[in-house]
Amino acid sequence: MTVAHSKKMGYPLETRMNKGFSLKTLNDCDKSSGYSRSPKNTEFVTAKKAMELTGNSWTTTKRHCQEGKFKGAQKTLIGGNESWQIPVASLPSEAQAKYWAELKGNVVAQAMVLAPQPPALPECSLTLTGESVSMIEAYERSPRSNKEKAEKAVAVVRMRNDLVRQGFSIGEAEKAVISALGASRASINRYYAATKGHPESEWLARLAPQYGSGRPPIEFTEEAYQFILGLWLSPSEPPLSALLVTARDLAPSRRWIIPSDDAVRARINKEPRQLVIAGRKGFKALEQSQPPARRNYNIPVNDTWCSDGHRLDFFVKGPDGKPYRPFLIAWCDIRSRAVLGVVVCRDPDAQSVLRAFGMAMRRTGTAPRRAVLDNGMEYAA
Repeated sequence: MTVAHSKKMGYPLETRMNKGFSLKTLNDCDKSSGYSRSPKNTEFVTAKKAMELTGNSWTTTKRHCQEGKFKGAQKTLIGGNESWQIPVASLPSEAQAKYWAELKGNVVAQAMVLAPQPPALPECSLTLTGESVSMIEAYERSPRSNKEKAEKAVAVVRMRNDLVRQGFSIGEAEKAVISALGASRASINRYYAATKGHPESEWLARLAPQYGSGRPPIEFTEEAYQFILGLWLSPSEPPLSALLVTARDLAPSRRWIIPSDDAVRARINKEPRQLVIAGRKGFKALEQSQPPARRNYNIPVNDTWCSDGHRLDFFVKGPDGKPYRPFLIAWCDIRSRAVLGVVVCRDPDAQSVLRAFGMAMRRTGTAPRRAVLDNGMEYAA
């Protein structure tokens, strides 16, 4: 595949940088702002700049230089006059942080007037490989959101490469890109690795997000799954591995398709927690697994009622002559803690709950705005 390439390959950032930004420009900026560098790249500031960074007076700054508090400070002949040159490393940590923040601001301001806007896929007289053609075609079909992400990634790579070509170290270039474009160091390295050694005509396509369609659904006969689930939801709590052996023995005659043990286990683990507890532990365990009610007493009277039941600790003789322990169901007002309605029955049921509720309504002449119920099955009926 051959693509026509125009000569409009200029990059806005590169043009601006070549016209007015270089390491010499940065050094000149440093000198005019009170910054200087020794031949060994040790950072120095003038006494006046040290005053601004530390907030000390001229007298205090000069005394610190003379007493050796600023280690490495020395007098240097500048413009025919002696002037203190103070190493940045000898300044307090707060002053050093302020210095580097100002210096980084100078770098970013010089390096980038506007955030670079990468052009569309360049057109060039270039023979592309089959992989490149497929990648570019996939990029052209991708949604606008993916193309915008690719354009931002290309801007990151180009700014990083331009700064390195200008003479900045990789670390300095990455700091400038992070500050100007907000990309993380990991993203910068990932984008650079994806484009290294490839022509710019492929950068957009290589940096566009590559979202897969995900794994295809695992084939699993529904009848087989329901058979396994029904055996597994048993109070005897049979192991799944044993049930799968039984199901696989029946699979050929029933034309079932059963995936791997891990796939079956993964699907069973998606079943509702309440279903699993009720099936393998029993309804009593399901009741006990429900979270306790949290009560707020800062409410008006009769705003919220609560109901609960309790099996009494004594026996009575029933109409049939058989002894049994009665069950008590009560409704209370949460704010006043007053017991509003009580019903004693042989076994709890929904009718007993409603009878106690009706007694509470007749006594108060009103109904609550909301009710807090116990976890018993009589309330779920």
